Amino acid sequence: MTRRTASSSTPVRVLVTGMGNPLGQNIYKALKLSTLPLRIWVMDAAPFSAGLTWEPDSVVAPRVRAPGYLEEFSEFLIRTSMDIVFFGTEAEPEAIRPHLDDVMARTGTTFAVNTAEVLRIADDKYLTALALKSAGLDHPASAAGEDRNEVLALAGRVGYPIIVKPRRGSAARGLFRIQDDAALAPHIRAGNVVQECLLPDDQEYTIGLYRMRNGRTVSTTVIRRELNFGLTYKGVLRPHPVIEAYAIKVAAALGAVGSVNVQLRMTARGPVAFEVNPRFSSTTPIRAYFGVNEPELAIRELVFGEDPAPVAARPGAVLRHWSEQYLEEDEYRVLVARDLSVWKGER
Repeated sequence: MTRRTASSSTPVRVLVTGMGNPLGQNIYKALKLSTLPLRIWVMDAAPFSAGLTWEPDSVVAPRVRAPGYLEEFSEFLIRTSMDIVFFGTEAEPEAIRPHLDDVMARTGTTFAVNTAEVLRIADDKYLTALALKSAGLDHPASAAGEDRNEVLALAGRVGYPIIVKPRRGSAARGLFRIQDDAALAPHIRAGNVVQECLLPDDQEYTIGLYRMRNGRTVSTTVIRRELNFGLTYKGVLRPHPVIEAYAIKVAAALGAVGSVNVQLRMTARGPVAFEVNPRFSSTTPIRAYFGVNEPELAIRELVFGEDPAPVAARPGAVLRHWSEQYLEEDEYRVLVARDLSVWKGER
């Protein structure tokens, strides 16, 4: 629902959930770099969450699977006149999506999410490879883990090393680089995907796009990255027309809209995507710092009804490091004593 124009001085009322998680915190970081007038609510199910100390409007909420969650969530959105919700977990949109149209109609709140069908394909790395193949795009040669004959045929065709990983998962959890048939054998099972190893190892990129609901891509930011703990911890931002053009086609092939993250390697045959995340990512605040603020683009599209002009990131680089937040004993006690009273509208 469009409530105002971007020139209005009335703050946009924004909710970021999952503020105990890196995803929610990274969306929040990007929002804090926005030039729009915003009033941000932060939410998490655990009182002992760093992100709940970052804004005065902070809310402890029940788990999304708790009885009555949907009704209480809708009442919270109505009571706060919330304009837009950014989910910082994967469990919340999964649970709410079947009821999303009803929630939006009742509350007047919009949500920065993709459809269930887009996520069904993108969350499954084997289905993602099939979707790229169907669209005529280069993709990793892949086999379903339970299909022994197909897996062995793939290994014979592409050679070792070969990659085994869960069909559903992120941050490189459960990924194995296999060197021979004996090491491969235990991984031939349902739930896995077996793929060719995309080489070279030092040519990995993460690409952030913002694709409008009308199919127009307004930003494409290429970061050549190094990984640690499954996340980008060193990166260099530079334009790369070949990668950008390919990533735009990948997002279109899946029908993904809004913020889309394409992970690929530049191989001898060109860019090859091995993962697509149709949601905000750990590199969202990096792109925002360099001039492409995807949460702001979502607000401009979904709240203001704008069709933003294309925007490009400045070239630059990023180095990530750990940071801490310290609490004195009395501050800690206050934090962990938080309850559901704000969520329920009792104070």
